[in-house]
Amino acid sequence: MKVWIISMFVVAGHTVSAQFGLPNLPAEDDSTREHRILTSAPRVVLSQVAVRLELGIDPHAFAARNGMRLHDTFRSDPQHHVFITQRPAAETDEIAIRLRAVPGVLQSDPVEISRVVPLNFFPNDPLFVGSGSAKQWHLHNSMFNVNIVPAWARNLTGQGVLIGIIDDGLEAIHPDLVANFSLADSFNWVTNSQNPSPTLATEGHGTSVAGVAAARGGNSIGVTGAAPFARVGGLKLEFGESTTAQFADAVKYRSSGALRAYGVKNHSYGYRSPFFNDDLNVAAVAESASAGTLHVFSAGNSRGATTQDSAKQEQLNQTGAIVVAALGEKGVFSDYSSFGSNVFVTAPSSSEGLLGVTTTDRMGTPGYNGITDQMDYTSLFGGTSSAAPLVAGILALVREVNPSAESRIVKHNLARTSRIVDPDDATTSSDGGWKLNAGGLRFNQNYGFGLIDASALTLASFQYPRATARTVYDSGLVSGGPIPVNSSIPKSIKFTNPSSSGRVEDVLLTVNVDHPRRGDLQIFVTSPSGTQSRVCIRSGSDWAADMAWTFLSNAFWGEPAGGTWTAEIFDAYSPGSGTVINARLVVNMGQRVGRQNINGTVVLGDFLGNVDAEDVEVRVFRPGSTTASATTTLNLNSAGRFTWNPELVDGTYDIAVTGGHWLRRRINGVNLTASLTTSRTFTLRNGDVDSDNEVTIFDYILLSQNFGLLVGSSATDPNADLDGDGEVTIFDYIILSQNFGLQGD
Repeated sequence: MKVWIISMFVVAGHTVSAQFGLPNLPAEDDSTREHRILTSAPRVVLSQVAVRLELGIDPHAFAARNGMRLHDTFRSDPQHHVFITQRPAAETDEIAIRLRAVPGVLQSDPVEISRVVPLNFFPNDPLFVGSGSAKQWHLHNSMFNVNIVPAWARNLTGQGVLIGIIDDGLEAIHPDLVANFSLADSFNWVTNSQNPSPTLATEGHGTSVAGVAAARGGNSIGVTGAAPFARVGGLKLEFGESTTAQFADAVKYRSSGALRAYGVKNHSYGYRSPFFNDDLNVAAVAESASAGTLHVFSAGNSRGATTQDSAKQEQLNQTGAIVVAALGEKGVFSDYSSFGSNVFVTAPSSSEGLLGVTTTDRMGTPGYNGITDQMDYTSLFGGTSSAAPLVAGILALVREVNPSAESRIVKHNLARTSRIVDPDDATTSSDGGWKLNAGGLRFNQNYGFGLIDASALTLASFQYPRATARTVYDSGLVSGGPIPVNSSIPKSIKFTNPSSSGRVEDVLLTVNVDHPRRGDLQIFVTSPSGTQSRVCIRSGSDWAADMAWTFLSNAFWGEPAGGTWTAEIFDAYSPGSGTVINARLVVNMGQRVGRQNINGTVVLGDFLGNVDAEDVEVRVFRPGSTTASATTTLNLNSAGRFTWNPELVDGTYDIAVTGGHWLRRRINGVNLTASLTTSRTFTLRNGDVDSDNEVTIFDYILLSQNFGLLVGSSATDPNADLDGDGEVTIFDYIILSQNFGLQGD
């Protein structure tokens, strides 16, 4: 049987124009990544000088002779040192000049806060702003753009990330693609060569897709892609002719096994019919995703047709797929955009009567055209074929922030940073409407978790770099039974997940149904928290028999996973009765792990010494636990402060601090959230000479053994010097006596 695979794109007319010549472009232009001095910023001089000494001069002795203290030594030059002047900063310039006359000094400079700032990326490409329909509205100047300009302002451009375009070709010499194009990572399965350039006049889709994701920005021509400095590879196939094996090969190419060059791959294609099994490609995506590649798929352009429910596309029902729906210029789903429980996020694209997407086009007359006198570009691109590569480009920025980001943590962060659009949506035909689940997240089958927000997503990708190890509940096959015909009463099947602490990621329901017309069936899943998600819509135009299918739902993301889950299978029409042979529920569980921001201030009781010479041990516990979730030893600064960034799941914790001869102080019930900074003060009680977290007779014995000794001698236990004055005296006895019998928390 021949497999027909169709490309999802808006069909556009062609006009005739002379082909542009290829400009002389540099192979790499990183001018936007250079730095400059911000001369308008105020000068902030420190009480520090940087001095380069002749070989053999001891910096400590030099500091002592000149009334200074050694602060640091250059990693690049062992003769270049930073000294603290111990004088007001206003005198630093004069001190630096005076030191230049001191014998042995090769160089002397005042130290100040650097005024170097990045020259952040902002497009100078004429069609970025444009006019009329020829402008990149999906990136800026609209309520419904992807908020990417603030991410660019942080100099996130996709640098170092490779995006794969699995499509009908990529015009490698296009003036707005050539600087980013990677021949070494490309392949053409039609010609069995590395050149992915299209050969037929109708092959313009992939070139436009590539431009949305990664057209070169800042080069003063044409357009910019979402990731203007990402590399892009063309993986050329022929829709309607290439085999499933070739598609699977393209999916895994340089993103599985030992060679894993691709950070992101885009799939702007789908199937003409529902319930088409393509196990070869499903396995390929699973393998590639597990190796770290992010796979972005178009949800489809079939609203109103038999294939409108994207959950009836097998490739889109897997945990490694990020499925993208389309949003029109006015902030409502595009008239063609497919929907489903497996949709994860939405991105701007064309819609009937509204603006299309401006991007790269085939050079000259082939392609979509539509912009007067600029035949290498088009403003007529669209469909979920355009929405998907926009997300793919943004995910290249994510991979720039966090090169190890894989699909699970990306989805966790997408679910929490995407923006709700069309808040009043109540499209019952697509199970629409924003549903608040028990995890605090809103989901809508038309939009997934909403409109992607590049700035918020990239910030979250730094704050939350990974997910916990995945745990899985698998019910195994559960027997079904007859389905009531043409009834509001479903065949219900129960599954009990024993997990006590798991949080839901995605849920997969497999059903095996014997029925003369599968289009009569409508299927729902309800979580233990009561959230309901339709995973299969009825379709009166689908007359095929039987159903053996796995559906995926994202609607329960973040909910408590334990308890009883229910699958309900409705038979919407008569005649014809059916039976559920069996069903299986898989609940994938995990949470995102954040870089927590803990600022602590430690008050060391009864202490006269230098606080910044003291180390403290900090531990974080789950409430009431005696086993630490994270622990570290930190050096206090002169104000007794420390900063720590343990990687933990957001939640409530106990934080304990101890150090040296101080009793442990534990503060309970601290709420940690990686997006916020937590500050706490720990006041420690003194006297624990033997560091067993209580002050007892054994501490008296140790102190007595060290009485009269100076700290620093080999025989002295430094813990016996409780007040930090450098010797063990009667004052240390007094401190111990005052706290005798106390225990730490």
